Amino acid sequence: MSTKARKILFTLFIFAFLIITPLVSLYATGYKISLDGRFLQKTGMLVVNSNPSGASIFINGEPQQRFLDELGTKITNKTNKENILKTPAKIKGLVPGEYDISLEKEGYWGWQKKLEIIPGNSTFAEDVFLFKNNLPISIFSENVLSSSQSPNKKNSVFVTKDDYILFYHDNDRIEYYSRPDGDIDNSNSIIWIDNIGVLINSNLFYINNWDSPKDLSGIIGDISPEDIKSYNSNSAFFKKNNNLIKFNFRNEGVETVLNSENLIDFSFKNNFLYTIEEIEESVYFIIYENYQKVRQINLSYDTEYAFLETEQSLVNIYNKKFKTLYLVDPFDYFSPLKETINNVNHVFWVNDNKLVYYNDFEIWTYDNNIHKKTIITRISNKINNVLWHPSNNYLLFSTNNSLFTIELDDRDRYNSVRLLNMNNIEFLNMNTRGDFLYFFADLRDKKSYFKLAI
Repeated sequence: MSTKARKILFTLFIFAFLIITPLVSLYATGYKISLDGRFLQKTGMLVVNSNPSGASIFINGEPQQRFLDELGTKITNKTNKENILKTPAKIKGLVPGEYDISLEKEGYWGWQKKLEIIPGNSTFAEDVFLFKNNLPISIFSENVLSSSQSPNKKNSVFVTKDDYILFYHDNDRIEYYSRPDGDIDNSNSIIWIDNIGVLINSNLFYINNWDSPKDLSGIIGDISPEDIKSYNSNSAFFKKNNNLIKFNFRNEGVETVLNSENLIDFSFKNNFLYTIEEIEESVYFIIYENYQKVRQINLSYDTEYAFLETEQSLVNIYNKKFKTLYLVDPFDYFSPLKETINNVNHVFWVNDNKLVYYNDFEIWTYDNNIHKKTIITRISNKINNVLWHPSNNYLLFSTNNSLFTIELDDRDRYNSVRLLNMNNIEFLNMNTRGDFLYFFADLRDKKSYFKLAI
């Protein structure tokens, strides 16, 4: 090679070094030259993850690949599915703006959301739960009259015309007990005693001894199920003739602990007894400690009050006539009423700060920290059941003919997926891990109990 040629090559290498090195440095520090080449842009990063992982990532409909894989795709005009970036992933160098992000995984419903990339910042989509796309399995067929799931979600109990049925969610085991003669006309009520037993009408069943219930009809008699409440695994309380009576399951002892002019409802939390009582034509919310009155709060006059979800820090007082929920702090002596929520059919607390409530056509959440109500969805079909998913970012709900999931990330929109369509869906439950749904639906001419892997 001549001296002149070597000088030319050396000059070219120096020139390339002087151009490429700053570009690489700028890229490494999060800058990119604009498409028209006129100015530098500070870029952002997308951090995306899913459960399960391994979902293919698409941005604006284009599969995301590493540089060399993307170069190969441009040369061959073919995309190798194995080379598409999978979750979890960090995608750097994105020019600021809005992007349509989507995730796909075989056998699962897809996910899509419009997210904004901000210069010099990371945008996160890490709480994405991908639900399985499959069909339910029929476990058994029965025409069920009532159903209830245990507080720990490990078992469910069903009442049919002929049997009391215990179902174990962990292993799909089923136990039957034939209904006693003369029991068919009862209310079919189900009251859980902690997680170890259940009171069905006047029969006390224990989960570990299903075939040997205890008949309590001589004690409970014709007391309404609404007037019986479990206290712990050993005892329950019931209202009879405006007296509050404590019943011990072990020795069948009975003790009257409170007399009232008109006891409307009652509940417990720790050592405190809460009551709603009518006294001399006024209605009060009363707090007792060790059965001694410590405070009473005047309520607007009505006899349609009931306690809901009293295990939380705020006491939930529900007016059944007006479908109004009052959130009350019983120990705030200056302003005990913290929130009033109207048009409520059902309610449950996720934790002390997150409340879910719904009516026939709407689902809402309430954040107790910031006292904010947020509507999650409004639909035209009646909502029958709503469940909180353990991922803490999704709700599941059923109408008469469909099962849905809805994501609680409100960026762009609340993503919703219709998991399936079936006729007359009811008694929707979920196991503790949140990977199976259980429900009744029509199968030909009978009701069947289904299990759906999600």
